[in-house]
This record gives sequence, C-alpha cells and structure tokens, in this order.
Amino acid sequence: MEDIVFIGESIAIIGACWAIISGVGAWKREFIGKRKIELAEEVLASFFEVKDAIATIRNPFSSSNEGKSRQRGDHETKEDAELLDRGYIVFERYEAQKEIFVHFYTLKYRFMASFGHDQKEIFEECNRILRKPLKVATHST
Repeated sequence: MEDIVFIGESIAIIGACWAIISGVGAWKREFIGKRKIELAEEVLASFFEVKDAIATIRNPFSSSNEGKSRQRGDHETKEDAELLDRGYIVFERYEAQKEIFVHFYTLKYRFMASFGHDQKEIFEECNRILRKPLKVATHST
C-alpha cells in the first residue's frame, strides 16, 4: 500500500514540475514575443518620424530666417552669400531634426538583435535617402 502512495505522490510531483516548467516556458515565449512586438512598434513609429523629418528637410519652401546661421566668408558677394545661405538651409533643418535620426539609428542594433542581421535594410535605405539632400547641399555650399 505504501508503494502505491509513493508512486502516486511521485506522479503528482512530476506532474506539478512539468506544469511549472511548461508554464515558465510559455510565459517566456509570451514575454519575448511581447518585447519583439513593442520593439517593432517603436521602430515603426520612429520610422514615421524619420519620414516626416526627411520631408521637412527636403521641403523646397523656406522662410527668410533660414540659412542665416552660416558663417560668412570675408570675400563673399551678396549674391554668393544668398546662394550659400539657401544651400545651408538643409543643414539647419537637419540639425533641428537630428535627435529623431539618432533615436532611429540606435534602434537599428536592437532590431537586428531581435529580428536578424538581414533586417538592417530599412535603416540603410533611410540613411541613403537622408544623405542625398545633404550631399547636394554640401556641393552647393
């Protein structure tokens, strides 16, 4: 009779251990999945901010105040200064939006760690798109 009780207790203990282990495993998978979803949402929201910031930088319209923070050369004509100021607008706008880009690019490595190294393409494409107006502005200043 004691053997039957011992076997019953052993089966109950093994069953409880299995339930605990599988419960912890399920909790861990759910927790990791939740973290991945939150990271993906953060990257997506940051991507939309980057998209808007790039649109702001590339906006062809400007106010008369923009570009005036550029250091003037000693021998610039008024016309040259005006052209160089217009080119400098892109850099001023970039500086005003810089934190958005910094945040986005810091998410790159967390995103790659969670979703794989091949998921870096969106970050690289955004960087290529951002560099275009900066490169053009560099050649005009």
